[in-house]
Amino acid sequence: MFDSSAFQRLLVIVVLILPLSARAADIVVTLPPLAGIVRMLDPASHPACLLPPHADPHHFALTPKLAQQLTQSKLLVRAKPDDAAWSFLNAQPRAFSLWQHARHGWLTPSLVEQALPALAKQLIELHPERKQAIEQRLGKARAVLHGIDQQWQQTLQRWRDDGVVMQHDAWRSLFARHGIPVHAALESTGHGSQATPHLLQEALKVLRGHPNTLLLGDARHNNDELRWLAEQTGHAMVILDPMGSCDEPWPSMMQRNIAQLAGQAH
Repeated sequence: MFDSSAFQRLLVIVVLILPLSARAADIVVTLPPLAGIVRMLDPASHPACLLPPHADPHHFALTPKLAQQLTQSKLLVRAKPDDAAWSFLNAQPRAFSLWQHARHGWLTPSLVEQALPALAKQLIELHPERKQAIEQRLGKARAVLHGIDQQWQQTLQRWRDDGVVMQHDAWRSLFARHGIPVHAALESTGHGSQATPHLLQEALKVLRGHPNTLLLGDARHNNDELRWLAEQTGHAMVILDPMGSCDEPWPSMMQRNIAQLAGQAH
């Protein structure tokens, strides 16, 4: 059970004992790709990311340094369906969730586009002097999103009939949008969970009936079961990265994953 009073005490201690070696970030985001989305509208901002590089978002612990960043920020940008387990976020006085119900929303361009106007409003309230620039960037960001969505559509058509088997269901919404069947997600009961023998047998049955089905791994997850399926059937396997890094532009992260798939499609 999360102790909010203990967390508040930690924040006070952190502020007292840690020196301010640099100007605190105005904006803190929970997950790396959210920083890239913020910078699409406000390149002048430098969001700090709570989740360190290569860390597991499902087994995350707040450090004193991160607590300092959080308490000194003026705006927390989060993805509530994906970071709800971080109960310490509930103590933040000014928090904005890009999505209320959509999991892994940053991976579906149409969901990002839906969230941008409300995000722009938050950024303008934080920096009114950048209002014109942010509003201009909003239109440009929409054009970028449409272009990336079209790239996904073109790349994914290769698997429109045979579909995919995923290690983790991070990309499910995007694939569903483009009509790509997701036959199974091996982590069916939660992050890091092992596939049941029944699920593995069902996946084998699908793969033997669909010679072109793609095995889709996740850079942040253990893909051993997916590799076993590839060894048993000879199916192709591609590992995508749904998180990127805090400094990576969101379009670059998406195009990097598109390139991974495009290389497999030829």
